[in-house]
Amino acid sequence: QAEFSQTVVGNYLTSGARICLLGMSSELAELISPVGAWSIVWLAAHWDRKLKRQDYKDADICSLLGDFRAKFPNVPLRAIGHLLLGISKILAMKGKFVEEDAREVQSRLLLACSGLE
Repeated sequence: QAEFSQTVVGNYLTSGARICLLGMSSELAELISPVGAWSIVWLAAHWDRKLKRQDYKDADICSLLGDFRAKFPNVPLRAIGHLLLGISKILAMKGKFVEEDAREVQSRLLLACSGLE
């Protein structure tokens, strides 16, 4: 199992043995692998600087939470905390991006209206 986890997870976790120590199943290792459904959530929780603005924008929170609820009984409690932290960080960054876009629109509107006078 540790060897499988090492090949699936790649650079995102240091070793497959770490997955076993955390009490994670191979199913969870597949979900948080770079090709897994929850890779963005896991990276947001642990290595948020590796994610770009577009990664946060592309994350579909509704589908992630639906998938999370469907697989909830198979996920260890410790991993649930990590995943919820990642989801909250994604939501916080999405809110930050909306606020930045709103400020930019406001400044452009003020600039456009000031030229009309």
